[in-house]
Amino acid sequence: MDYNSKTEVLCADISDLLALSGESGGEREQSDAWMRASMCRLSSARQEKIRALKDRKARWQSLAAGLLLDYGLQKRGYCEKEVRIGTGRHGKPYFTDLPGLFFNLSHSENQILAVFSEHTAGCDIQMVKSGSSRIADRFFTEDEAEFIRRSDQNHRDEVFTELWVLKESYLKMTGEGMSRELKSFCVLDGKRPSGAVFRVYDMGNYKAAVCIETGVVQKEPEMFLPDLCFCPFQNLLNVV
Repeated sequence: MDYNSKTEVLCADISDLLALSGESGGEREQSDAWMRASMCRLSSARQEKIRALKDRKARWQSLAAGLLLDYGLQKRGYCEKEVRIGTGRHGKPYFTDLPGLFFNLSHSENQILAVFSEHTAGCDIQMVKSGSSRIADRFFTEDEAEFIRRSDQNHRDEVFTELWVLKESYLKMTGEGMSRELKSFCVLDGKRPSGAVFRVYDMGNYKAAVCIETGVVQKEPEMFLPDLCFCPFQNLLNVV
Protein backbone atom coordinates (compact mmCIF):
# COMPACT_ATOMS: atom_id res chain seq x y z
CA MET A 1 0.00 0.00 0.00
CA ASP A 2 1.36 3.41 -0.98
CA TYR A 3 1.01 5.54 2.14
CA ASN A 4 2.71 8.48 0.44
CA SER A 5 -0.42 8.97 -1.65
CA LYS A 6 -2.60 8.89 1.44
CA THR A 7 -0.74 11.16 3.85
CA GLU A 8 0.45 14.75 3.47
CA VAL A 9 2.51 16.76 5.95
CA LEU A 10 2.43 20.55 5.58
CA CYS A 11 4.52 23.18 7.35
CA ALA A 12 4.29 26.97 7.19
CA ASP A 13 6.71 29.57 8.53
CA ILE A 14 4.68 32.48 9.93
CA SER A 15 7.56 34.74 10.96
CA ASP A 16 6.23 37.62 8.85
CA LEU A 17 2.77 37.19 10.29
CA LEU A 18 3.99 37.15 13.88
CA ALA A 19 5.92 40.33 13.22
CA LEU A 20 2.53 42.04 12.99
CA SER A 21 1.60 40.91 16.49
CA GLY A 22 4.09 43.30 18.04
CA GLU A 23 3.01 46.40 16.17
CA SER A 24 1.56 49.40 17.95
CA GLY A 25 -0.52 52.46 17.15
CA GLY A 26 -1.90 52.76 13.63
CA GLU A 27 0.04 49.75 12.37
CA ARG A 28 -1.51 47.60 15.08
CA GLU A 29 -5.00 48.78 14.13
CA GLN A 30 -4.25 47.89 10.53
CA SER A 31 -2.98 44.43 11.46
CA ASP A 32 -6.04 43.85 13.66
CA ALA A 33 -8.25 44.72 10.70
CA TRP A 34 -6.31 42.22 8.59
CA MET A 35 -6.80 39.57 11.25
CA ARG A 36 -10.55 40.16 11.37
CA ALA A 37 -10.76 39.91 7.58
CA SER A 38 -8.77 36.65 7.57
CA MET A 39 -10.89 35.20 10.37
CA CYS A 40 -13.99 35.61 8.20
CA ARG A 41 -12.62 32.84 6.00
CA LEU A 42 -12.71 30.42 8.92
CA SER A 43 -15.43 28.64 10.86
CA SER A 44 -17.21 30.23 13.79
CA ALA A 45 -15.62 27.64 16.08
CA ARG A 46 -12.10 28.64 15.00
CA GLN A 47 -13.00 32.33 15.31
CA GLU A 48 -14.27 31.79 18.85
CA LYS A 49 -11.09 29.90 19.73
CA ILE A 50 -8.95 32.78 18.44
CA ARG A 51 -10.94 35.42 20.31
CA ALA A 52 -10.76 33.43 23.54
CA LEU A 53 -6.96 33.56 23.60
CA LYS A 54 -5.66 36.37 25.77
CA ASP A 55 -2.14 36.41 24.37
CA ARG A 56 -1.89 38.37 21.12
CA LYS A 57 0.83 36.10 19.69
CA ALA A 58 -1.24 33.00 20.50
CA ARG A 59 -4.17 34.48 18.58
CA TRP A 60 -2.02 34.91 15.49
CA GLN A 61 -0.72 31.35 15.83
CA SER A 62 -4.26 30.00 16.10
CA LEU A 63 -5.30 32.02 13.06
CA ALA A 64 -2.35 30.63 11.09
CA ALA A 65 -3.24 27.07 12.14
CA GLY A 66 -6.79 27.61 10.89
CA LEU A 67 -5.54 28.99 7.58
CA LEU A 68 -3.17 26.04 7.10
CA LEU A 69 -6.02 23.65 7.85
CA ASP A 70 -8.15 25.50 5.32
CA TYR A 71 -5.34 25.31 2.76
CA GLY A 72 -5.02 21.54 3.15
CA LEU A 73 -8.78 21.04 2.97
CA GLN A 74 -9.15 23.16 -0.17
CA LYS A 75 -6.57 20.98 -1.89
CA ARG A 76 -9.06 18.16 -1.26
CA GLY A 77 -12.15 20.04 -2.38
CA TYR A 78 -13.36 21.24 1.03
CA CYS A 79 -12.91 24.33 3.19
CA GLU A 80 -12.49 24.84 6.92
CA LYS A 81 -15.48 27.16 7.15
CA GLU A 82 -17.90 24.50 5.92
CA VAL A 83 -16.65 21.23 7.41
CA ARG A 84 -17.87 20.26 10.86
CA ILE A 85 -15.26 19.43 13.46
CA GLY A 86 -16.08 17.39 16.54
CA THR A 87 -13.91 16.30 19.46
CA GLY A 88 -13.23 12.85 20.86
CA ARG A 89 -13.17 11.68 24.45
CA HIS A 90 -9.95 13.51 25.29
CA GLY A 91 -10.57 16.49 23.02
CA LYS A 92 -8.94 15.26 19.81
CA PRO A 93 -10.57 17.03 16.84
CA TYR A 94 -11.96 15.13 13.87
CA PHE A 95 -14.09 15.80 10.81
CA THR A 96 -17.61 14.62 11.65
CA ASP A 97 -18.74 14.49 8.01
CA LEU A 98 -15.48 13.21 6.47
CA PRO A 99 -14.93 9.78 8.06
CA GLY A 100 -12.18 8.88 5.57
CA LEU A 101 -10.02 11.93 6.26
CA PHE A 102 -8.03 12.52 9.45
CA PHE A 103 -5.97 15.53 10.47
CA ASN A 104 -3.90 17.00 13.24
CA LEU A 105 -2.29 20.38 13.91
CA SER A 106 0.62 21.66 15.96
CA HIS A 107 2.53 24.90 16.31
CA SER A 108 5.64 26.16 18.04
CA GLU A 109 6.83 29.76 17.87
CA ASN A 110 6.82 30.66 14.15
CA GLN A 111 6.19 27.19 12.69
CA ILE A 112 2.79 25.62 12.01
CA LEU A 113 2.48 21.89 11.21
CA ALA A 114 -0.45 19.95 9.77
CA VAL A 115 -0.96 16.34 8.74
CA PHE A 116 -3.78 15.00 6.57
CA SER A 117 -4.21 11.25 6.16
CA GLU A 118 -6.58 8.41 5.44
CA HIS A 119 -5.28 6.93 8.68
CA THR A 120 -5.65 8.22 12.22
CA ALA A 121 -2.77 10.66 12.59
CA GLY A 122 -0.98 12.86 15.09
CA CYS A 123 1.77 15.45 14.75
CA ASP A 124 3.91 17.66 16.93
CA ILE A 125 6.52 20.35 16.40
CA GLN A 126 8.78 21.96 18.98
CA MET A 127 11.60 24.48 18.96
CA VAL A 128 14.84 23.11 20.37
CA LYS A 129 15.47 25.00 23.61
CA SER A 130 18.75 25.19 25.46
CA GLY A 131 18.79 23.14 28.66
CA SER A 132 15.59 21.23 27.90
CA SER A 133 17.36 17.87 28.19
CA ARG A 134 17.82 18.43 31.94
CA ILE A 135 14.20 17.39 32.56
CA ALA A 136 14.48 14.07 30.70
CA ASP A 137 14.35 12.00 33.92
CA ARG A 138 11.10 13.68 34.86
CA PHE A 139 9.17 12.86 31.69
CA PHE A 140 10.95 10.00 29.89
CA THR A 141 11.53 6.31 30.52
CA GLU A 142 14.84 5.22 32.06
CA ASP A 143 16.03 3.94 28.69
CA GLU A 144 15.22 7.23 26.98
CA ALA A 145 16.83 9.33 29.69
CA GLU A 146 19.95 7.17 29.55
CA PHE A 147 20.01 7.46 25.75
CA ILE A 148 20.05 11.26 26.09
CA ARG A 149 22.82 11.17 28.71
CA ARG A 150 24.97 9.06 26.37
CA SER A 151 24.42 11.47 23.48
CA ASP A 152 26.95 14.11 22.52
CA GLN A 153 26.72 16.87 25.10
CA ASN A 154 26.34 19.49 22.39
CA HIS A 155 23.31 17.74 20.91
CA ARG A 156 21.41 16.50 23.96
CA ASP A 157 18.73 19.19 23.69
CA GLU A 158 18.12 18.17 20.07
CA VAL A 159 17.85 14.50 21.04
CA PHE A 160 15.50 15.38 23.90
CA THR A 161 13.27 17.43 21.58
CA GLU A 162 13.20 14.65 18.99
CA LEU A 163 12.00 12.12 21.56
CA TRP A 164 9.49 14.65 22.89
CA VAL A 165 7.81 15.25 19.52
CA LEU A 166 7.74 11.50 18.85
CA LYS A 167 5.89 10.93 22.12
CA GLU A 168 3.50 13.84 21.58
CA SER A 169 2.72 12.77 18.02
CA TYR A 170 1.81 9.29 19.29
CA LEU A 171 -0.43 10.60 22.07
CA LYS A 172 -2.12 12.97 19.62
CA MET A 173 -2.62 10.08 17.21
CA THR A 174 -4.26 7.89 19.84
CA GLY A 175 -6.22 10.84 21.19
CA GLU A 176 -4.98 10.26 24.74
CA GLY A 177 -3.12 13.56 24.94
CA MET A 178 -2.18 14.62 28.46
CA SER A 179 -4.33 11.87 29.97
CA ARG A 180 -1.42 9.45 29.55
CA GLU A 181 2.04 9.98 31.02
CA LEU A 182 4.99 10.31 28.64
CA LYS A 183 6.88 7.82 30.80
CA SER A 184 4.36 5.08 30.07
CA PHE A 185 5.85 4.15 26.68
CA CYS A 186 9.17 4.29 24.85
CA VAL A 187 9.88 5.74 21.40
CA LEU A 188 13.47 4.57 20.96
CA ASP A 189 14.12 2.53 17.82
CA GLY A 190 13.01 -1.04 18.31
CA LYS A 191 10.86 -0.19 21.34
CA ARG A 192 8.14 1.97 19.82
CA PRO A 193 4.45 1.10 20.23
CA SER A 194 3.15 -1.40 17.68
CA GLY A 195 0.45 -0.57 15.21
CA ALA A 196 1.87 2.86 14.40
CA VAL A 197 4.61 4.29 12.23
CA PHE A 198 6.60 7.44 12.92
CA ARG A 199 8.73 9.91 11.04
CA VAL A 200 10.92 12.68 12.44
CA TYR A 201 11.58 15.87 10.51
CA ASP A 202 14.77 17.80 11.31
CA MET A 203 14.17 21.50 10.70
CA GLY A 204 17.27 23.08 12.18
CA ASN A 205 16.08 24.84 15.34
CA TYR A 206 12.90 22.76 15.28
CA LYS A 207 12.04 19.08 15.45
CA ALA A 208 8.77 17.69 14.15
CA ALA A 209 7.24 14.22 14.14
CA VAL A 210 4.23 12.56 12.58
CA CYS A 211 2.62 9.30 13.67
CA ILE A 212 -0.05 7.37 11.80
CA GLU A 213 -1.95 4.29 12.85
CA THR A 214 -1.50 1.26 10.62
CA GLY A 215 -2.46 -1.73 12.74
CA VAL A 216 0.78 -3.49 11.81
CA VAL A 217 4.42 -3.19 12.78
CA GLN A 218 6.67 -1.77 10.07
CA LYS A 219 10.46 -2.00 10.02
CA GLU A 220 11.01 1.07 7.85
CA PRO A 221 8.43 3.71 8.80
CA GLU A 222 10.10 6.41 6.70
CA MET A 223 8.90 4.53 3.62
CA PHE A 224 5.30 5.11 4.64
CA LEU A 225 5.35 8.81 5.47
CA PRO A 226 6.09 11.56 2.93
CA ASP A 227 8.67 14.31 3.00
CA LEU A 228 7.70 17.57 4.63
CA CYS A 229 5.96 19.99 2.26
CA PHE A 230 6.91 23.58 3.07
CA CYS A 231 4.08 25.97 2.31
CA PRO A 232 4.90 29.68 1.90
CA PHE A 233 2.48 31.52 4.14
CA GLN A 234 1.55 33.78 1.24
CA ASN A 235 0.01 30.71 -0.40
CA LEU A 236 -2.43 30.43 2.49
CA LEU A 237 -3.48 34.03 2.05
CA ASN A 238 -4.01 33.63 -1.68
CA VAL A 239 -6.44 30.70 -1.40
CA VAL A 240 -9.87 31.76 -2.61
